[in-house]
Amino acid sequence: MPSDPIMVDELVGDVTFLILNHRDYDQNTDTDVRHALDAVLQEMVAKTQFAAFKKYDTFSTANGVHTYRMPDDYVQIVGYGLQYATTPFTTLRWITERSFLEEERERNQSTGEPTEFFITHKDHDDGLWRFRLHPTPNATRVINRCYLSMPTSIRRTVMAGDHELDPRFPTQFIKGIASGAAMHFPQYLDQVTLAACEKKYQAAITDMANKSEPTAGITIQKHAYGGGGRFGRGPIVNIPNIRL
Repeated sequence: MPSDPIMVDELVGDVTFLILNHRDYDQNTDTDVRHALDAVLQEMVAKTQFAAFKKYDTFSTANGVHTYRMPDDYVQIVGYGLQYATTPFTTLRWITERSFLEEERERNQSTGEPTEFFITHKDHDDGLWRFRLHPTPNATRVINRCYLSMPTSIRRTVMAGDHELDPRFPTQFIKGIASGAAMHFPQYLDQVTLAACEKKYQAAITDMANKSEPTAGITIQKHAYGGGGRFGRGPIVNIPNIRL
């Protein structure tokens, strides 16, 4: 049975309660709270590399072209990274750009079948990350790609009701994301409350990282968050044949 959606407005209310001791809409903090929630959501996903946010796609190399775009929701390369889609299914080795330049790889071998890659920059025009293959491809090959995707943005929902939290985010860590967002407002919190929020947030990060790779046949998604400060903790739901 799927969990009920978590409404962003309820999550904003939880953070507002932590910093202002009420759950009512507050014009002075609403936008800042949503930006804080968005930042914490992305941070939790990036730090834990949570399996639900992994994506797989393919791209094709072109003769003489060494630089390619990452998808618009790209956060970082994870899993097997880049791997040829056909025999012998070789995985490309990730290197740093500094290593590429210092070891003068391009001078030693400029073209051929790529064996390495590195992230180069984020383009100013389209905002997308670029990566470079080495050696520069001399033929067309299909390559599989595994990467961590960006959670659906919360900050874009400012003043827009009926928006749901990215459903891939596990509901049992809602308390952690709210505590992490509250830490962005130390001016409203006493030291005891701030320390408690930090403890809950770090505990959520650790627990979420430990559960990043759920066992096949089991989902870690628990009962939905109930709102109003009630953080749901139900039994694990068994779903057969989950493929990660």
